[in-house]
Amino acid sequence: MDNVVIFVADALRLDYLPDRIKRKGDFVETIASSTVSPASFSSILSGLHPTEHNVFTFYHQLDQSTSLLGIDDFNTSFWQVLLDGGMYDVLGQDVKGKQRLSELEPPFIYVERENSTHSPYGEWTEEWFEPSDDAHTIWGGRPRDDMWGRFRGDWEKIQEKYHTGANTAAERFQERLGSLRDRGLLDDTLVIFTSDHGELLGEYSEKSHSRPVVSELVRVPTVIFNPDGRTVPESCSLMSHVDIVPTIGEALDTEFDWELSGQSVYSSGQSWGYNHYHRPKGGVLRKQSGDDLKAITIESIWDRQGGYVYKHSSGESFGTRRQATEVFRTIGKHVPLVGSPWARVRHLPAALRYHLTNPFVDGSPIRSNEEARRLLQTIPRRDSVAEDTIDISPAKQRHLEDLGYS
Repeated sequence: MDNVVIFVADALRLDYLPDRIKRKGDFVETIASSTVSPASFSSILSGLHPTEHNVFTFYHQLDQSTSLLGIDDFNTSFWQVLLDGGMYDVLGQDVKGKQRLSELEPPFIYVERENSTHSPYGEWTEEWFEPSDDAHTIWGGRPRDDMWGRFRGDWEKIQEKYHTGANTAAERFQERLGSLRDRGLLDDTLVIFTSDHGELLGEYSEKSHSRPVVSELVRVPTVIFNPDGRTVPESCSLMSHVDIVPTIGEALDTEFDWELSGQSVYSSGQSWGYNHYHRPKGGVLRKQSGDDLKAITIESIWDRQGGYVYKHSSGESFGTRRQATEVFRTIGKHVPLVGSPWARVRHLPAALRYHLTNPFVDGSPIRSNEEARRLLQTIPRRDSVAEDTIDISPAKQRHLEDLGYS
């Protein structure tokens, strides 16, 4: 094989993967490396944990010497319908040089970010993006929250739209397979369908992603289409984002110039995965300014049955002040998004349990808390703090805010 296609359905959670995609290849439940796109995409393309590549926000850029998109032996391209949106800078790519899959010549590594399962669900078409003097106005000038306003309180309709978005993503993925087939390249291309993180659709009185770090955000699908007939062994029932690069290396019989933290799904199966969420002071669209109570780090260890979620504030375990802040944030900001009186309160107990317990236990993990903590200590970490390396213009910041980032 000479080519690789990585198709990332943004914010597609595990339980919404269309069956027609799941049946096409080897399906493996996957633990996302983070619950935000910059960190997860960087892990998918580097085979490194967020604590190693240190990409946490849209101000951070992935080192090209540890990225699939930085390999000189391949023609590479990152493509998304957004002409900007921040991810080109994070991945060190020139938006002016982006190429569609149909335009790339072998050997190639092609990465696509498909946004149909990112709000506004199922409404992503190129016609919606209108050029302006300083940026690109998204959705014909309508604000992102217009979708939440149109369906305020009606989670059933919001979930229907999300389901539509998942089917749209599946259709576009099948179009990419068709393009490879038409060019006679399908039998010479390793194709991987995955997601960067999941999505909350009313659970824990929340919408969108980032936090709380729970199963709906952490568990995502991966489907591997290997034309040489090699299949993922049944013993491999769980993988992580960091396992994607090693899997590509083994399938293509290629070694990479940097040390990887994951392992190929063809060689051995994982029984656990690691997720890391870091929100600097002011949010993922604000420059860091040192340790502060508003800085949040959430690390978690997951297996097939559940996970332990450890919450820290500025390097220390969550204290009473931080817990109180999170509780009032939930009660004051998110619960009112739900319409009926019953809907306003039915998710509140779960939300409060998440914010008032540390560690939060999601599901029924196979391991004990002590075993999970020991695994947490095995995660490689860089000593240096991530530096702000990208200059985000006011226009680009407004663009990202329209996408729901803060």
